[in-house]
Amino acid sequence: MESIPTTDFVGTKSRLEQLNTAKMTHEIDRRFIDFVNNKKGTVKEIGGVIKGKQKFPEDEFHHLSDAFPVIIAGIREYAEYVPLKQQLFDLVIIDEASQVSVAQALPAVLRAKKVIVFGDAKQFSNVKSAQASNMINAGHLSDIDAYFRANVSAATTKIERLKHFDVKKSILEFFDLITNYQPMLRKHFRGYQELISFSSKTFYDGQLQAIKIRSKPIEEVIRFEVLPSAPVSPTKNTNRAEADYIRGELRRMVDDGEDMTVGVITPFREQVKLLNDILFRDAYGERFDSELKLMEILWEQEPV
Repeated sequence: MESIPTTDFVGTKSRLEQLNTAKMTHEIDRRFIDFVNNKKGTVKEIGGVIKGKQKFPEDEFHHLSDAFPVIIAGIREYAEYVPLKQQLFDLVIIDEASQVSVAQALPAVLRAKKVIVFGDAKQFSNVKSAQASNMINAGHLSDIDAYFRANVSAATTKIERLKHFDVKKSILEFFDLITNYQPMLRKHFRGYQELISFSSKTFYDGQLQAIKIRSKPIEEVIRFEVLPSAPVSPTKNTNRAEADYIRGELRRMVDDGEDMTVGVITPFREQVKLLNDILFRDAYGERFDSELKLMEILWEQEPV
């Protein structure tokens, strides 16, 4: 073991990322300063377009792309403001692709010379797409199928691929049929082995490699509390027993003078409202805020 060289994968990776970030920032700053100094008239025109939330003129867009070689935008903003022109960008990257439907991503794909899609088929899909009307979707698919057979090809293999032009399909599923390179990102930086091992074994054939190493005993990191069975709440997606237990724990922390901050997370909107009502109308409510830095619970996610 003593002959094994000491390596610091995370540290080396971080240093390389910092160097690449500094190099990229320098180049972006250089282009922007050159643009502002040498094309002041165009700067004012583009500023007016941005302020008015208008689509960029196609013949002027190259000025913006020269000054800002990297543009980060939501799918909706991308389609609304960027001219609809083929191969406008050298590279388009679509992140969280399992949550982006084909219909949402198509405007970006049309503007790209190359496309990189990041996503995970094991994660949530686009909830709104899943709830789209089956009848309307089937009608659009029928129209596309008829046009394709009449004007492009009636080959069975291509017709099979055509079925993926479906609003209920994600752009990740769509590109799975045509990709020419598909690696798996195995290094997991967010969680520890104890947290990611179940997902790795159950969904990824044990291929995920947790990079973080826990330095404390597991008992000091995570704790589960099993509460006694309680009557079913009359309000959907709420659990009064859990809310009361949380209030009791927070009171104990305040009484014991524990020097810590607290966050509460729940996946249901109704439980968020219940917790806010119980905690911040409590006699300790002000102390929860001042001593535990517990602000009103705003984080929520609609159940899928």
